[in-house]
Amino acid sequence: MAAAKHLIPFTLEPGDKSPTFVLADCDIKLTARRIVWAKFLNAGQTCVAPDYVLIDKSIEVRFLEALKMKLKQKRRLLFKKIISVPAGLIKYKVNSAT
Repeated sequence: MAAAKHLIPFTLEPGDKSPTFVLADCDIKLTARRIVWAKFLNAGQTCVAPDYVLIDKSIEVRFLEALKMKLKQKRRLLFKKIISVPAGLIKYKVNSAT
């Protein structure tokens, strides 16, 4: 109301939940890959990150298996990146931050 009184432009981002619809005729592996990518983009801190999935019952089991596989791949990739950082660099960063 205060912005309207003074004609101040502003942006409102309600931050509601973002559903993802998965239909029976989709490419299940591609859909799972894209959902995992969207959820992990910027650590999930985007306004369009999927919060939940509404899925056609006929593909539920196959989709969940594909989603689990993609999540495991993502976990291995993230773990590999963490392991590849030299321990001395981590110690240096921690010490220089304190």
